[in-house]
Amino acid sequence: MLSDGAIQGRSSMKNNQALFTIEEAMKAFLIHQKANYTPRTYENRAWSMGKLRRFLNKKKIVSLDQLTPAILLEYEREKSAFFKPLKPENTEASSLTLHTDTTNVRRFLIYLHDCRFTFEDLSRHVTPRRARGRLAKPLSPKVIEEWFSLCDLSTPTGLRDRAFFELLYGCGLRPGEALALELTDLDLATNRLLVRDSKNGEARTVPVTRTSSHFLKRYLNEARFWLPKSPLTEKYLWLTDRGTQLSLYSVQSRLRKYYRPKLSCGTPVTLHRLRHSCATHLIKGGASVRHVQELLGHRSINSTQTYTKMVIPDLQAAIRQFHPRRAALRR
Repeated sequence: MLSDGAIQGRSSMKNNQALFTIEEAMKAFLIHQKANYTPRTYENRAWSMGKLRRFLNKKKIVSLDQLTPAILLEYEREKSAFFKPLKPENTEASSLTLHTDTTNVRRFLIYLHDCRFTFEDLSRHVTPRRARGRLAKPLSPKVIEEWFSLCDLSTPTGLRDRAFFELLYGCGLRPGEALALELTDLDLATNRLLVRDSKNGEARTVPVTRTSSHFLKRYLNEARFWLPKSPLTEKYLWLTDRGTQLSLYSVQSRLRKYYRPKLSCGTPVTLHRLRHSCATHLIKGGASVRHVQELLGHRSINSTQTYTKMVIPDLQAAIRQFHPRRAALRR
């Protein structure tokens, strides 16, 4: 039998459900997210809340007591239909978008229950789907070498591209982390750089490989020196030929225009695959998962251990070739 205090607590939560609107709860949730997470994470979750808000408005659902498991299930179905890829090659992106959006909605529902906005923990009815193909296959060293060799080192932009690609592959940086670097973050005397704009909001120091250091020095001395600058952008490491800060859109546009079409292998190359390739090649070469975790800036080692799955086929092949028990049993 419930005590008077428990009954009163449940009654209070039920009253909250009727008193507070979903719009008010979402605003409180986003204020909490903005105060405790990075701007990138906040924007991602605000985007999901906007999509959920449009769906609920369409269904004329205003108060929290109208938010039921059935409504959440309907949202998931409608969302899946909305994100159904039009082209087969978009399957991975669509799957990842669905996974991320569902995770964000689930965080919102957990927040509602933890803050006593809702009586029932509605997050139990929302399960993020596993994102198919979330981790792209690494590029082979041969493909990477062919890609990088396409950079025209006789031009400032070509030399800049080569230095940028080398940094992504050599240090395992996320494209956004590399683009946010400032000149003061780079110390080529000790071959180290400081990553401040990281996904998890924690700064980390990353060693720079000799090859990356070589092309960074060439970029600074032979290319960046001649690029136009402005007081607003001169502090940034990567500049365009117009003197503005290099953007992700600009790099991706150049990748599509100048590099992908010329690759003889036909392998789809992306900036982020350089990070995957760096991690996988390090683990294949014998680096510890803990060291790779530090390099990549993963908060949880579980994220890094995903890369070990990429080397399982190689391990199986090695066992078949070298293990004393590799031969089949003979009677």
